[in-house]
Amino acid sequence: MSRFVVEASSDGIASDNSVRRVGEFDTREEAIACAKRLIDGLLLAHYRADMYPGELMARFRAAGESIAIFQDDDATVNVRSFNPQEYAMQRCQEYCGKSDPA
Repeated sequence: MSRFVVEASSDGIASDNSVRRVGEFDTREEAIACAKRLIDGLLLAHYRADMYPGELMARFRAAGESIAIFQDDDATVNVRSFNPQEYAMQRCQEYCGKSDPA
């Protein structure tokens, strides 16, 4: 039976470029929920009051955690129905409650 795997790779300046397996799940929805929780935790760790979304996203990217969901089977394909970067930017806007200055 095929499983969905959530991985986080450390690719920041001060990282060791390692990949860690966050979890394995029976459904795509469970894997996406795990990835969202991971992203939310990373964003909240870098969030400060009065930040703009772009600032929070820049801190998130500088932390160097790239999140990926794969279907672990013969093809080992990336799950395209969830984009971690788009989700992170959406959450930055929600957490900050305002838009970046023009």
